[in-house]
Amino acid sequence: MPPPDLPPKEEEEKEQEPVEEDPCATLGELLEPNITFEHVKRCYEHVPYNATLADDPFTTPPVDMTKSLDLLSKRQFNSDFEFHKEVDLLVSSLNDAHANYMDCEVVTIDGKNAIDAIQDWADINSSISKDRGVRLNKALASYTFDTDKKDYILSTGSFSTRATLPEHEKVVYQIKCPTSPEFPEGQEHHMDVKWDIYRLITGMNSTKKKKKEGKVKSHNIDLQESIQAAIEPLNHQTIHPIQRIHKRQQPLPSPAVRLVYNGTSTAFYQLLKRPEIGVVVIPTHSVNLKTETSIMEQGFGLLYNAGVQNVILDLTANGGGYVTFAYDLVDWMFPLDNITSVYQSDLRTPMSSIMAIMIQLRTQTLSHDRISRQISFLQDRLIRRSRHRTSYSPLVLMNHNLGAFEMDGSCGSACGMSLNRLKNTHGVKSYAVGGRQGEELSLFSFPGASVYGLDSLLDDFENLGVDPPMKRMRLYPITARYHEVLWEIVANNHWKQDGQTGDDPSIEQH
Repeated sequence: MPPPDLPPKEEEEKEQEPVEEDPCATLGELLEPNITFEHVKRCYEHVPYNATLADDPFTTPPVDMTKSLDLLSKRQFNSDFEFHKEVDLLVSSLNDAHANYMDCEVVTIDGKNAIDAIQDWADINSSISKDRGVRLNKALASYTFDTDKKDYILSTGSFSTRATLPEHEKVVYQIKCPTSPEFPEGQEHHMDVKWDIYRLITGMNSTKKKKKEGKVKSHNIDLQESIQAAIEPLNHQTIHPIQRIHKRQQPLPSPAVRLVYNGTSTAFYQLLKRPEIGVVVIPTHSVNLKTETSIMEQGFGLLYNAGVQNVILDLTANGGGYVTFAYDLVDWMFPLDNITSVYQSDLRTPMSSIMAIMIQLRTQTLSHDRISRQISFLQDRLIRRSRHRTSYSPLVLMNHNLGAFEMDGSCGSACGMSLNRLKNTHGVKSYAVGGRQGEELSLFSFPGASVYGLDSLLDDFENLGVDPPMKRMRLYPITARYHEVLWEIVANNHWKQDGQTGDDPSIEQH
């Protein structure tokens, strides 16, 4: 019998080729603890890449929030509502349920229109300015400059944080919130907010103790206090610190500026995106006059070396201080136009002291050199604080396009004297931000004035051997200080370059 036909050897070998192993199938059949890292790795790497499955699954385009907010900051808005509406639309464009902008509007406060309610309260309780727009700003928010961190701190205003007893135990707010898918017509709410009360005096547990805490320890007021800046009285410090508005604070340091130089309070910045512009922050005119000259000259010199050509002067919340610094500041801005002769803050105190010495020595002559200088001063032979005209280095001269930027109109006293000279003498562009829509806001709140205490006035009578018209006031268990404006100096432009005067300065009397 012939042998059966056998298949070719090549076909036999081809049929015996092993099938490719599916590592994911292997992984699926394994159970713990037999699954290893290599099993998982081979399965993941075995799945091929499919470009057709990598398309964008969303219809929302990407949103650059930083760029969009920067564009909004450069736009002009007709109202506060329009601004908040644009911010709300920007946040909504993210189409992210985690991102939202709560812009509920306060409609009424205690049954009155919200802005009018705050304005009425500020008009009665705020003494910072004759301008109601400035009073409104102070009621809404308060700015202070942190001299250590060199940054402004935004805190609640005087309407929300009070050191006096409120009219009622709670404030009733009516708020209106925008539309949403859940509330297509919006929502209105009434909120009863009780006052949070914090202790002002520690250890007070009886009326007797309260009266003791209110006693004045001494009627001698420190000289520095008697010449301090005329600012709105600060609230007493509480055990619980006043809450700051953290969400609106700039990160520290601000990403938009570079700190070039700083003194005790003054700070010099350069804008990063526009390095030709510098910002000089001066939060007070109550500065150390002995050291501030070098600080200002070095600061402006460093700005010049850094390429700064235009300066913005930020006098936010500056309540004033020394009259001499008010005009020196202007001279630093415009050194080639340095024709200002500055009165000392008060001549009567040094004069009365000299007279007292003369009386004690029983002298009949007034030829003493110090007295001659003072008498010459009173005869309108104007001299500077340093007894000679201060010279300024050309290094600090810049191509000034100075903008005296005043945040809320609260600049006053010596600060107001600086702004008056910058605007009316040198034509500087000046800005005041805030107030009420459609109403102009004052550049500064109150003019410069000389602070002279009643005790000092009575001392002058005694030193001159003249009977005073009144006796010193008695000290009562609880004493309050009251300031009355007797006269104010209104600066004009009559000073001449040779140090002689033209017409007398205008004096507004009360």
